[in-house]
Amino acid sequence: DIYRAVEVLGTQAVHPESLEDTLDGILLQERYHDKVRQALLDSQRLLRQLTRHLPAERQHKARRQEIRDMLRDVDSLN
Repeated sequence: DIYRAVEVLGTQAVHPESLEDTLDGILLQERYHDKVRQALLDSQRLLRQLTRHLPAERQHKARRQEIRDMLRDVDSLN
């Protein structure tokens, strides 16, 4: 949604009469982007912390793999 909104704002940018609205829209989308990025970084930190504190016993192997899969997903979103 953020990229779609920025694309629309980009088409508005060529019209000088809407420049202020365009800049306001870009700033708003940037704030949304920052919130999403912060949430991803928080999730990444939490998952890494879980991995560090998960016991090394064999019965936790599947859980460790699930966490690694989630970390890969977060990395791809980043």
